[in-house]
Amino acid sequence: MEPEHYSRPVNEHTTSSEPAAKTWEQQKRIRFSAWLGIGLAIFIMVPAVYRLATEPPSWPDAIFLSVGVGLIVFHIVRVIRLRRAN
Repeated sequence: MEPEHYSRPVNEHTTSSEPAAKTWEQQKRIRFSAWLGIGLAIFIMVPAVYRLATEPPSWPDAIFLSVGVGLIVFHIVRVIRLRRAN
């Protein structure tokens, strides 16, 4: 256990609670990569959704579906947080 008077050294990661402002080019790249990630997640999920709709359920398809939904939510949150940071 660390003593109470111990303090960690200050560096650029611990000096501010706010993220650094992103330039327009960085925002553009983040937005593009987020939309590309959403598109790829949907593209990968389509066969699993089709198989779950037409065949008896299987674990791999359910896993693909849940991972795809998680990736879509992750990328949507990235786009929303980028928009709110402005």
